[in-house]
Amino acid sequence: MPGLPSRPDLDQLRRQTRELLRAAEAGEPAAITRIHVVSPQLTLSAAQLALAREYGFRSWPALRAEAEIRRLELTGQDGTATRLLPSARGAARAGAVSPVTGNPAERDLARSVRSMMWIWLGTPVWNREAYAREACASLLARMAQARQEGTLEPASGLPDQVARLCAALAGEGPADGLPAPWAGMLAAAGQLDGPRHRLGIGLTVPPVEGVTIQLDALTCAPYRWRLHLRSAGRWPVEIRRDGSGNLTEKWRSMQFSADDDRGNSYIGNAGAFSSGDGGIERSTVEFRTRLDPLARRLTLTFAGSADQVTIDLELSTDLHAGQ
Repeated sequence: MPGLPSRPDLDQLRRQTRELLRAAEAGEPAAITRIHVVSPQLTLSAAQLALAREYGFRSWPALRAEAEIRRLELTGQDGTATRLLPSARGAARAGAVSPVTGNPAERDLARSVRSMMWIWLGTPVWNREAYAREACASLLARMAQARQEGTLEPASGLPDQVARLCAALAGEGPADGLPAPWAGMLAAAGQLDGPRHRLGIGLTVPPVEGVTIQLDALTCAPYRWRLHLRSAGRWPVEIRRDGSGNLTEKWRSMQFSADDDRGNSYIGNAGAFSSGDGGIERSTVEFRTRLDPLARRLTLTFAGSADQVTIDLELSTDLHAGQ
């Protein structure tokens, strides 16, 4: 059987499985043989598995996921949809899992800073200063409390850096003296240009805190870019007490970040997870700002509360070829 088309029709694949099953139930020897290669029973699930194996996939969910990835669309603000053009797969390599190091309180505050910046970057320009003032008031209060309680290292420069960042975000001071990643994101905040293709990845990442992640593809849009992934295992969550003192799951605590070969840094945030077959969850991680059109390599970092892993991803030149 020929390979899966570059733009497969999932409905057509479903029709093929139903037609295969009907032919086998009608006694056609070729159809029966195709199904019996994977199962002694003539069922729809067996026909799906047979078709998936013929296309070179280990299971029907794997074939379906690949078909969905290859048919990704971008929807514009006017409601129009743009089909993303396929590209060659990028060379990707995952490193070994390593422990997360550093002061826990500082890591927690740094994560809050990244979350605030991610939201600020996605806020309409006319609302950014108001959002920054409100978010920074809470964040700076937490910084002061951590210093008072002694949970931050005395020599930590994070509180002063955050104070300068908050002044810049709220329009109350220059963006001087900021760490290079923060300054770079502020400089790129209003830039629209970026590649619009997708890049196939197809890499299984070593488990981080019990979660195995399959990176399917990278897609680009104005102002942002996304990783499309599947995962197996329960995502780590941070347990905190709510206003009534009850324990509650605050958020999924996996952090996503990226750096490119041009010195740019990106903040990622996972969207909603949808459950699939076999306990597999699908999601996208949206990174801000837009991907630098001249970048040729990305270093991705997935970090839990205790361990982390990095992935080196070569960006295919096709990704920058335009639409």
